[in-house]
Amino acid sequence: MRVRFDGDGALRRSFSIRRAPWRHVLSVTLVPVVVSSCAFRTAGADHYVGPILYRTAAACPDGADTTQVVSVGAAIETGRQWGLSLGFIERVAASPRDGEIPCSTAAQGGTVDRRWHVSAIYVRFDHDEPPRFVHRSVVGAQAVAGLEANALSIGAISATLLLPPPDAYCNLRYDARDPTGMHFTVWRVRADHPPPEREILEEIDR
Repeated sequence: MRVRFDGDGALRRSFSIRRAPWRHVLSVTLVPVVVSSCAFRTAGADHYVGPILYRTAAACPDGADTTQVVSVGAAIETGRQWGLSLGFIERVAASPRDGEIPCSTAAQGGTVDRRWHVSAIYVRFDHDEPPRFVHRSVVGAQAVAGLEANALSIGAISATLLLPPPDAYCNLRYDARDPTGMHFTVWRVRADHPPPEREILEEIDR
C-alpha cells in the first residue's frame, strides 16, 4: 500500500500487486522434469538415468532374474519401449531360470539380497534376453508404445505381460506383495531328449 498527499491536502491511498517473477513460475513448472528419469531399453540391458529406487533378485539358487524399479515424477522410455509416464511408476521385469542348467555351488550357498537401493545418476541391468515377464503399474498418466505396452491412459493403471518361450514347459508363481520373490522356471523341449517330467513336477509341487 502506498500513501500520498495531493496539493489540496487530500489523502490518497493506492494499492499495487506485484506479480511473481517469471523465473519462480518456471521453476515450479519444471520441478517434475528436474526429478524425472529416463530408461533406455535394449535387447541385452536396461539403462536408467536419473533418480530411481530399485531392488533385484538372482535366478539362483531358486527364483528368477528379477528387477523392480520405482520412480516418481516424469519417466521417459526409449529403445524397445517408447513413451512418457507421469506420477508413481513401478516396473517389475523378470527372465526365467533354465531348469536344465544347474546353479553354481557359490550361488546355491549364497544369500539372496532383496534390499532396496537408490540410484541418483545411472544404473544398468544386464540380461541375456529381453524379459519374458513384465508387470507395469502407474498412478498418474501414461502414453507408451512398444513390446511391453501400448496405452494412453489416466488414473491407476496396471498391466502384466507374459511371453513364455516357444516349445517349453513353464512354472510361474508371482505375488505382487513380493515381486522379487517370484519363481519363474522354464524347461525347453528339444528333439534330442524328452523333458524331465519328474523334475518339472517336483518344481511345481514346491
